[in-house]
Amino acid sequence: MNDTVLILGGTGKTGRLVAAELRQLGESVRTAARSGADVAFDWYDPATYAGALQNVKRVYLVPPAQDVAFADIVAGWVDTAISLGVAHVTLLSAFGIDRAPETSL
Repeated sequence: MNDTVLILGGTGKTGRLVAAELRQLGESVRTAARSGADVAFDWYDPATYAGALQNVKRVYLVPPAQDVAFADIVAGWVDTAISLGVAHVTLLSAFGIDRAPETSL
């Protein structure tokens, strides 16, 4: 069974470090980002979801940057991920989110 770890935001500050560390530990890693990653991924383009999630069992999830109303997008994505066999998701939460503007969530 393939146990690939998908790193969303895999070219960003934390994603690239997590990917490098997991690879050093011998894990199968796939990075995903709008550009420069193993696979193209865009939170606002659901057509990119399936390719990123192919044969993935674990995910390091970095939510959309600078979008405090991301809950619905991420929730829909997680539902898709689970339906495709993802068993574990680790969420990078946002430092200072308590200071973000009020939303209608």
